Amino acid sequence: MSPNGQWRADCYQQCHHAALLVSTAASHMHEQQERGFHLEPQTLAPPKPLDRITVVALHFTESLLFVADSMNRVFVVALSETISIVSTLALPNTTELPISSLRTSRNGNFLVVMTKSSLNGVHVFKRDNGTYGLYWSVPDLAGACPAAIAVINETKLAIATVSFHVYVFDLEERKLTPWSEANKFPIERWPIEISNRKDFPVRLFTNPKNESQLIMVGPIQVHCTLTARTLFPAFAFHGLLLACHPCKTNSLALLSPVPMPGHRQMRAV
Repeated sequence: MSPNGQWRADCYQQCHHAALLVSTAASHMHEQQERGFHLEPQTLAPPKPLDRITVVALHFTESLLFVADSMNRVFVVALSETISIVSTLALPNTTELPISSLRTSRNGNFLVVMTKSSLNGVHVFKRDNGTYGLYWSVPDLAGACPAAIAVINETKLAIATVSFHVYVFDLEERKLTPWSEANKFPIERWPIEISNRKDFPVRLFTNPKNESQLIMVGPIQVHCTLTARTLFPAFAFHGLLLACHPCKTNSLALLSPVPMPGHRQMRAV
């Protein structure tokens, strides 16, 4: 679903292909006697070759839809009364695994493409004069495979690895932020509660009400929030109070650089 709620994209199986179906909410109201009114979206046929590709990832902005296929191509689709492909992006040949995630910065200037390869797994495209071009391939994350990504505001990229480690990069500088530099590369100390897990993160995103918080979600009832008083300050885990605030499933961990009364302490290893 697009951020403004006007567009929806679905994948469906057809002849062993996950084809694309795009709908617009600009639809007609139909009256039902018992249920009142409901919306019937208007379905638009995607342009070729989107009707025959194997879709592996989708991402919306207000006016664009990014579609990744199994051949590691990203189609940039303009959304209007008709939908059209405005450009096609290809990952470097060094990337072996298929695309698993797409994210953009808030202003749309950066597009981040993630595969789960331990080498050349995350690539950044930058928009210049309306066209996206390859801008940066994030260096090897100390041999760890990326598991989830998030673009913070307009210029920060957060990457969670399969070991629940989180690295934050400055996209303009193309290097680690002071927050990550203070935690060392590779990370030396991390809360034991999320260091010895046998699963891996499945989502990473910012708190909509507090952009200084990163929320990391695992598949088995684990929700970790990395919190700072200001956005990505320089601090290390040495001597840091790491607090865990239990929720109904005892799965919410708050990592904070300041003491939080009433919360149990987590240990960094």
